[in-house]
Amino acid sequence: MFIATSPKIGIELQSSAETAFKISRQISNVNAGEFDCMLTVVANRSIEVVDGPSAGAAITILLSLMLQGEELRRDVIITGTIQSDATIGKVGGIIEKAVAAAKNGASLFLVPRGQSIVTIYVEEETRIGPFRIIRCKPETVNVQEYLEKQGYSIQIIEVSNIFEALEYF
Repeated sequence: MFIATSPKIGIELQSSAETAFKISRQISNVNAGEFDCMLTVVANRSIEVVDGPSAGAAITILLSLMLQGEELRRDVIITGTIQSDATIGKVGGIIEKAVAAAKNGASLFLVPRGQSIVTIYVEEETRIGPFRIIRCKPETVNVQEYLEKQGYSIQIIEVSNIFEALEYF
């Protein structure tokens, strides 16, 4: 597997992509010796480093559909790690990723099982004389409801493994 990124790549993304390629070959019933994989990741804005396992499920979906000769639905976005047993693992930044998905026209946002309800931190400010005290208060939110309150129309769906996720693509 060859991976090229702009900007730079991190080790976690490389490892995740390798697992994604392995799982996608199994799903597609493709002989490992028949294909090489060249994955290119290009950011549409300047960022320091591309890294982390959060794109593992997305890469697995993309490679699986390509190997099967099927089209990718562009209105469905997924986040989650990919494990060697094809399960989708938890990730951080669900709210931020959900907002980005909604802003980019997605109708469905697939998240790892158990992550449609997340904890966010809301700033609380108290003034005592000339001093400002800012506390970050944890708040549990339903991602679907949070997005609706922000004016977005996107459905949040939890998935446990890559096979469940593939049904939406």
